[in-house]
Amino acid sequence: MAQHASPLEIDVDDRDMLAKFAQFNLRSAEIIRQMILRAMQLVGLTAIERYMVKAKLLDYKTGFTIGAKGDKLNIRMGRLSRSLIDGFAFGTGLGGVQESIRKIIVTGRIFEGLFGTSVPYAAIHEYGGETHPSITDKSRRFFWAMYANTQLPMWRAMALSKKDNFNIKIPARPYLHPALKDSDPQIQLMFAGAMNKLSKEVSDE
Repeated sequence: MAQHASPLEIDVDDRDMLAKFAQFNLRSAEIIRQMILRAMQLVGLTAIERYMVKAKLLDYKTGFTIGAKGDKLNIRMGRLSRSLIDGFAFGTGLGGVQESIRKIIVTGRIFEGLFGTSVPYAAIHEYGGETHPSITDKSRRFFWAMYANTQLPMWRAMALSKKDNFNIKIPARPYLHPALKDSDPQIQLMFAGAMNKLSKEVSDE
C-alpha cells in the first residue's frame, strides 16, 4: 500500500525560554553559594548544641574543671566552638574567624563546600588519639601551685617528674561528622526550597 507524507514544519520561538534558563543559571550560582554558607553555620551550631557542653567552674579539691560525663566534648575556653560558628574571640586572637575553615570550590557546575576548623586540637577530639605535652618550668610551677591548693599527691608527682613529656590518651568525642549527618535533612530542604523559590521567581518574570 502506497504511503504519502508531507513534511510538517513548526516554528517554535524558544528565545524567552532560553533567556529564563540563562537567568536561572546565573542567579542560582549565587544562591547555591549562600546556601552552602548557611549549611556550614547550621552544622557548626548543631555540633555545639548536640555534641558539646560548657564545662563548669574549677573544682578546687582536684584542680580540674567539672564537665559532663559521657561522649560530649567539654567547652572550656571556647576556642574550638567559636571557630565552628565563625564567631569572634575578642582580646585573645584565637578561635572564631581566625581559625574557621569555610571554602567554596567551584568546578564547572559542581559546587563543593569545605567546612572545618584549624584549631590544633580539633582533630584529636574528633577521632581520639595520644598527645605528648612538654613539661616546662612554667608547668612545674603550676603543678606545685595545684599541689599547695589541693594537697593531692598526683600534682606533687607531676611536679617532681623527671620526664620531658607526658603521654595523654584522649578519647574520641566526635562532633563535626555527627553534626553533618544530623543537619543533612534540613540542609536538603533548605536547598530545595531556595531552588523552588528561584524557579518560581524566574518563571513569573
